[in-house]
Amino acid sequence: GTFDLKQSWIIAGMFELFDLDDVASVSSPTDVTYAINNSGFEYRNTYGWTVNDMFYQDNNWGNKAGVGFMERWQGNPGLGSNKQAYQTLTGLDNGLYEVSVYAQNIIQSQGNAAGTGMFLYANDSKTEIGAFGQYKARTTVTDGTLTIKVALENCSGNWVAFDRFGLQFY
Repeated sequence: GTFDLKQSWIIAGMFELFDLDDVASVSSPTDVTYAINNSGFEYRNTYGWTVNDMFYQDNNWGNKAGVGFMERWQGNPGLGSNKQAYQTLTGLDNGLYEVSVYAQNIIQSQGNAAGTGMFLYANDSKTEIGAFGQYKARTTVTDGTLTIKVALENCSGNWVAFDRFGLQFY
C-alpha cells in the first residue's frame, strides 16, 4: 500500500499454500525457475555456476535478455570439448522437470551456420544446440536433485552463447 496525507489504501485477501504436486501437471506446469541461481546471469558474473572455459559477458549479443549472458568465442571454427557451465539444484520435489535455455552454436565464417556438439543437459537427458533458439530437455527427478548444464563435446562452432534458463515442474 501507500500512504500520504491525502490517501492510504490496503489490499487484503485470502492466500492459500499448495504443494507443487497438487497444482502442476503436463498440461499446466509450474514455473520454478527461482530454484536456479543466477538463471539469466544478471548478477553480472557466474555466481551459482561451476564453469570451465566459458565466460560471463555483457557485450552486444542481440539475443540476450537483460545485461549478461555466457559465451565462448574464438576466431576459427572448432571450439572442441571440455567446456561447460553447470549447477546442481537440490531439495526439489520428485517428478518431471523441463529445463530450457536460449542459446546458439554458430560458425560465423559459414554465414552463421548452425554448429554441432553443444548440448543442454537436464541430468542425463540432453538436447543438441544449433542456430539461435530456445532449447529444452526433460528429465525425471527421483532424489530431489537436478543438474543443469551446457556442455561442449567436439563442438564445431566458433561462437556459442546462452542466456535465460528456465525450469518447469510437470
